[in-house]
Amino acid sequence: KKDRYAAQPMTAFALNYDVIKPETGAPETLLHTLRPANTFATYYPLHEGDTTFQWNERERVGARSLYLGNQSVTPRHVSGERYRADFPAPLQAGQTVHYFSTCPLVEGAPPFYVEDTHRTVYPRGLVVEPYTLGEDWVVGRWVGQTPIESLRVVIDGQPTIEVRPQSDPNGAYDFRYFLKNQVAPETEYVLLQAFGKKTQPETEAPLLDEVHLPLLQKGWLTSPVYHPGDTQLPLRVTGNRAYLQALHSVVDGQTVAVMPLDVEDKTNISCPIPAHLTPNQHWVLEAHDPYGDLIAQWTPVRAHERVWTNQPTYYLDTKANLTLGYIGGQVQHVFIQVNQVTVTKVPPTALSPEPTTSWLTLYLQNIVKQPGDYVEVLALDAKQQVLDSLTIPVRYTGLTLSAAQHTENPTVVLIEGRLDLSAVSATHWTSPKTLAAWAQRMEVTEGAHTWPIQVRQMEQDQADSIYRFLLEVTVDASFTLPSRLRLTLSNHEQQPLMSTEHTVSTPIIQTLTQFTAQHDHFLSGTFHPAIRSRFAGKIILQLLVDGQRQGTSTYWDPTELTWTHYAFNQLTTSSQRADLEVSHNGQVLEVRPIPLYAAILKSISTVRLGQAQTLKVTLAKASESLTSLVLYRNGVYRLWR
Repeated sequence: KKDRYAAQPMTAFALNYDVIKPETGAPETLLHTLRPANTFATYYPLHEGDTTFQWNERERVGARSLYLGNQSVTPRHVSGERYRADFPAPLQAGQTVHYFSTCPLVEGAPPFYVEDTHRTVYPRGLVVEPYTLGEDWVVGRWVGQTPIESLRVVIDGQPTIEVRPQSDPNGAYDFRYFLKNQVAPETEYVLLQAFGKKTQPETEAPLLDEVHLPLLQKGWLTSPVYHPGDTQLPLRVTGNRAYLQALHSVVDGQTVAVMPLDVEDKTNISCPIPAHLTPNQHWVLEAHDPYGDLIAQWTPVRAHERVWTNQPTYYLDTKANLTLGYIGGQVQHVFIQVNQVTVTKVPPTALSPEPTTSWLTLYLQNIVKQPGDYVEVLALDAKQQVLDSLTIPVRYTGLTLSAAQHTENPTVVLIEGRLDLSAVSATHWTSPKTLAAWAQRMEVTEGAHTWPIQVRQMEQDQADSIYRFLLEVTVDASFTLPSRLRLTLSNHEQQPLMSTEHTVSTPIIQTLTQFTAQHDHFLSGTFHPAIRSRFAGKIILQLLVDGQRQGTSTYWDPTELTWTHYAFNQLTTSSQRADLEVSHNGQVLEVRPIPLYAAILKSISTVRLGQAQTLKVTLAKASESLTSLVLYRNGVYRLWR
């Protein structure tokens, strides 16, 4: 096919009754029992723990049905030929998924089967690294309980030669399968299969497991090294842009951000670096195609660090110890300086000589006393030459931000927060008397840029030392979203006392309809037209259930102001905490709570004015228990009796 992501209809055909032998039965019987000799679909293998089933189907059929045992599951279209079904719970080994589809061939004729397949859920067996095109080997490991006898690769339905892996002394199988020049960028579907031992010479070997093998394009993602403190990574994206749908930022196997990629995007883009990324964390950038499949990946290289801490700030009120990480063998001395005076020296005997990551505990309670203290850690070699250094800011806790919202006015950002000064020493703080004086103590920055602020509210809350405040930040055309603002509070001596950050959110969701669990299938709503127009490219919607991402993301173009999002299998009870996460270019714009209800009330009788009557309420069969009914009249509730 010219376009691998476009549906390719199968060729229609018909049966001539004259060539059907009488003993085969009537045409209606034949069409009911006819099955295709070759499948028109490719199915992704199912494994224990999976929550989705995916397949590529070559024909837009009339009806699709899918069952997990006796439980019906709704299939849905993803893109092109890709279809998907989401299960309400993780699959277990040995379960069977039955999928079949029918298509009316001729008007008036009974439907015939296009697809009819039973797919078994495998126990975990094959663990395979994605294969990069042009490399020699596919590398993997067998972790199943049953020994394997042979492996083979199936490329677009065509099996290749079987190979016999060798086990190590512990019985584990680490294998390599030569695949160079056997697959190409046009290859659509590759399976790796593992077979067990034959029970009889004339029987077929049992298939123990099969996995879909991701094919990665080489050189599609590249970047220079990045340094500690960097917030953006210059990323070069090449290759066929029609194949690139989204860029996933993955830290230690967890997706932390998703950035949609448009065909018209430039070759060089800026990718946000995950906040608080440490040297011992593994960061990978993954490119996914319109089906959601992995097609390219890149591991950014971190500039070599020799010393770092587990948290970037030392707090005078909590006085928590800091953990110092360093590269053993290279670092021979560690000095701690306060206000450029060396106050502590860590001797070489206390440092690890091994060339690996090692750790020290820093006790700063007796050497750091003031919020204005300047603390620096120096890593030195055997000749006491500086290899690396880091600065540790000294602050108090107590400053928190609950919201930073870009309003409909593009020049205004409103910040809400709470200030707790109860732990601050009286010698380090005197309270301002006016809102203007409070504004002099506060600074809002975005990177190296400082934005002017106005304190609109500063009110004491419960105790004299606790305040709730509202700030108005004035920005200009250079301010772009997504963005993260830092608020710093200084004391009367202009020493930084507290600081915190918050991502600027945007009320881009204009309407969000309520959702009834076990009844509604889709969330729906609209985008705010004026705010949506500020963001070029796609907006991503993601469902959060009890704080965890559930289901798949949906992507919406700038011209689409009305949106829907599938949530039937994820939102099952009204007691769940449900939110809709809205993101753009890998940054969250807004997290909107979803009004969640249960389908409990089936019907309510009509009220006739001026008559003594009984109000009849019929309850629907629901999985949730009902504790009470409340009757409202003119906005005033009356307890149901």
